[in-house]
Amino acid sequence: MLCILFVCTGNTCRSPMAQILGEQIAQEESFPFSCSSAGIAAAEGAQASPFAIAAMAERGLDLTKHRARQLTPPLLQNTDCIFVMTPMHRQQILLTYPNIQNKPRQLSEHPIADPFGCSIEEYRRCAAQLEEAIRLQFRNWKEQGTWKSE
Repeated sequence: MLCILFVCTGNTCRSPMAQILGEQIAQEESFPFSCSSAGIAAAEGAQASPFAIAAMAERGLDLTKHRARQLTPPLLQNTDCIFVMTPMHRQQILLTYPNIQNKPRQLSEHPIADPFGCSIEEYRRCAAQLEEAIRLQFRNWKEQGTWKSE
Protein backbone atom coordinates (compact mmCIF):
# COMPACT_ATOMS: atom_id res chain seq x y z
CA MET A 1 0.00 0.00 0.00
CA LEU A 2 1.30 3.43 -0.95
CA CYS A 3 1.50 5.80 2.05
CA ILE A 4 0.77 9.42 1.16
CA LEU A 5 1.37 12.28 3.58
CA PHE A 6 -0.21 15.71 3.06
CA VAL A 7 1.66 18.56 4.75
CA CYS A 8 0.69 22.15 5.47
CA THR A 9 1.61 24.57 8.25
CA GLY A 10 -0.68 23.89 11.20
CA ASN A 11 -2.42 20.65 10.18
CA THR A 12 -5.84 22.12 10.96
CA CYS A 13 -7.09 23.20 7.50
CA ARG A 14 -5.49 22.19 4.20
CA SER A 15 -3.68 18.97 5.03
CA PRO A 16 -6.51 17.36 7.01
CA MET A 17 -8.96 18.28 4.25
CA ALA A 18 -6.52 16.78 1.72
CA GLN A 19 -6.15 13.66 3.83
CA ILE A 20 -9.86 12.96 4.06
CA LEU A 21 -10.42 13.83 0.39
CA GLY A 22 -7.50 11.59 -0.58
CA GLU A 23 -8.96 8.73 1.42
CA GLN A 24 -12.31 9.17 -0.28
CA ILE A 25 -10.82 9.36 -3.78
CA ALA A 26 -8.55 6.35 -3.18
CA GLN A 27 -11.57 4.36 -2.01
CA GLU A 28 -13.71 5.46 -4.97
CA GLU A 29 -10.97 4.54 -7.46
CA SER A 30 -9.88 1.37 -5.61
CA PHE A 31 -6.33 2.65 -5.27
CA PRO A 32 -4.24 0.98 -2.56
CA PHE A 33 -3.32 4.28 -0.92
CA SER A 34 -3.35 5.23 2.72
CA CYS A 35 -3.44 8.94 3.47
CA SER A 36 -2.32 10.89 6.51
CA SER A 37 -1.42 14.49 7.31
CA ALA A 38 0.89 16.61 9.44
CA GLY A 39 2.05 20.18 9.85
CA ILE A 40 5.50 21.75 9.87
CA ALA A 41 4.39 24.02 12.74
CA ALA A 42 1.44 22.08 14.17
CA ALA A 43 0.13 22.44 17.71
CA GLU A 44 -0.12 18.76 18.67
CA GLY A 45 -3.69 17.72 19.33
CA ALA A 46 -5.40 20.82 17.96
CA GLN A 47 -8.76 20.20 16.33
CA ALA A 48 -9.44 20.90 12.68
CA SER A 49 -10.67 24.41 11.96
CA PRO A 50 -14.45 24.74 12.38
CA PHE A 51 -14.80 25.86 8.75
CA ALA A 52 -12.65 22.93 7.56
CA ILE A 53 -14.99 20.62 9.46
CA ALA A 54 -18.02 22.39 7.93
CA ALA A 55 -16.62 22.33 4.37
CA MET A 56 -15.93 18.61 4.63
CA ALA A 57 -19.32 17.92 6.24
CA GLU A 58 -20.95 19.52 3.18
CA ARG A 59 -19.20 16.80 1.17
CA GLY A 60 -20.34 14.06 3.55
CA LEU A 61 -16.91 13.73 5.19
CA ASP A 62 -16.21 13.87 8.93
CA LEU A 63 -13.19 15.81 10.23
CA THR A 64 -14.43 16.13 13.80
CA LYS A 65 -12.04 13.48 15.12
CA HIS A 66 -8.96 14.97 13.45
CA ARG A 67 -6.15 16.09 15.76
CA ALA A 68 -3.15 18.03 14.49
CA ARG A 69 0.27 16.46 14.59
CA GLN A 70 3.76 17.71 14.01
CA LEU A 71 5.87 16.45 11.14
CA THR A 72 8.49 14.07 12.56
CA PRO A 73 11.37 11.97 11.17
CA PRO A 74 9.57 8.63 11.76
CA LEU A 75 6.49 9.95 9.96
CA LEU A 76 8.63 10.98 6.99
CA GLN A 77 10.48 7.67 6.90
CA ASN A 78 7.23 5.67 6.83
CA THR A 79 5.81 7.69 3.93
CA ASP A 80 6.21 6.98 0.22
CA CYS A 81 5.13 10.39 -1.05
CA ILE A 82 4.80 13.77 0.63
CA PHE A 83 2.49 16.34 -0.92
CA VAL A 84 2.97 19.92 0.27
CA MET A 85 0.68 22.87 -0.25
CA THR A 86 3.29 25.52 -1.16
CA PRO A 87 6.93 25.75 -2.26
CA MET A 88 7.75 27.14 1.19
CA HIS A 89 6.56 23.90 2.81
CA ARG A 90 8.84 21.87 0.54
CA GLN A 91 11.80 24.15 1.25
CA GLN A 92 11.22 23.94 5.00
CA ILE A 93 11.03 20.14 4.92
CA LEU A 94 14.21 19.86 2.83
CA LEU A 95 16.09 22.26 5.11
CA THR A 96 15.10 20.25 8.17
CA TYR A 97 15.31 16.79 6.58
CA PRO A 98 17.76 16.98 3.64
CA ASN A 99 17.96 13.19 3.27
CA ILE A 100 14.47 12.95 1.74
CA GLN A 101 15.15 14.93 -1.45
CA ASN A 102 12.79 12.97 -3.71
CA LYS A 103 9.78 12.61 -1.43
CA PRO A 104 8.30 16.11 -1.02
CA ARG A 105 6.47 17.51 -4.01
CA GLN A 106 3.94 20.23 -4.46
CA LEU A 107 0.39 18.89 -4.69
CA SER A 108 -0.64 21.44 -7.30
CA GLU A 109 1.37 23.49 -9.76
CA HIS A 110 -0.17 26.51 -8.03
CA PRO A 111 0.25 27.05 -4.29
CA ILE A 112 -2.83 26.12 -2.29
CA ALA A 113 -3.58 29.19 -0.18
CA ASP A 114 -4.20 28.81 3.53
CA PRO A 115 -7.88 29.55 4.28
CA PHE A 116 -7.20 29.90 8.02
CA GLY A 117 -9.10 32.89 9.39
CA CYS A 118 -11.11 33.32 6.20
CA SER A 119 -14.77 32.72 5.36
CA ILE A 120 -16.43 29.37 4.75
CA GLU A 121 -16.39 30.25 1.05
CA GLU A 122 -12.58 30.25 1.10
CA TYR A 123 -12.61 26.81 2.73
CA ARG A 124 -14.98 25.57 0.03
CA ARG A 125 -12.68 26.96 -2.66
CA CYS A 126 -9.69 25.36 -0.97
CA ALA A 127 -11.51 22.00 -0.75
CA ALA A 128 -12.37 22.15 -4.46
CA GLN A 129 -8.75 22.99 -5.34
CA LEU A 130 -7.49 20.15 -3.15
CA GLU A 131 -9.90 17.65 -4.66
CA GLU A 132 -8.97 18.63 -8.21
CA ALA A 133 -5.24 18.39 -7.48
CA ILE A 134 -5.52 15.03 -5.71
CA ARG A 135 -7.64 13.54 -8.49
CA LEU A 136 -5.10 14.75 -11.05
CA GLN A 137 -2.14 13.28 -9.13
CA PHE A 138 -3.89 9.93 -8.63
CA ARG A 139 -5.00 9.82 -12.30
CA ASN A 140 -1.45 10.59 -13.47
CA TRP A 141 -0.04 7.78 -11.32
CA LYS A 142 -2.61 5.36 -12.70
CA GLU A 143 -1.99 6.36 -16.32
CA GLN A 144 1.79 6.16 -15.89
CA GLY A 145 1.54 2.89 -14.01
CA THR A 146 3.80 4.31 -11.30
CA TRP A 147 1.39 4.27 -8.38
CA LYS A 148 2.21 0.66 -7.50
CA SER A 149 5.89 1.25 -6.86
CA GLU A 150 6.32 4.89 -5.87
